[in-house]
Amino acid sequence: MHYEQELTWFQMNGLVEYWKSELQGMSDDGWVRTEAFEDAIKKNMELMQVLLDGSDTPEEERCVQEQWPFQDHEEEAN
Repeated sequence: MHYEQELTWFQMNGLVEYWKSELQGMSDDGWVRTEAFEDAIKKNMELMQVLLDGSDTPEEERCVQEQWPFQDHEEEAN
């Protein structure tokens, strides 16, 4: 069981790294170069839509929407 979880974790990390490369080389902090920003937004929406289209149930769709690792989080002004 532990081996299967470790393998899944490894595969998911590889997938996230691939997605980050697809998103114009997004950093671990979520930053992209200014000149790549618009393309990264477009690609982010496309990648998320692929997962939404592949969802079999409303629950899966909700999980994709709530857990998408590249959500836009606006910084709060103090």
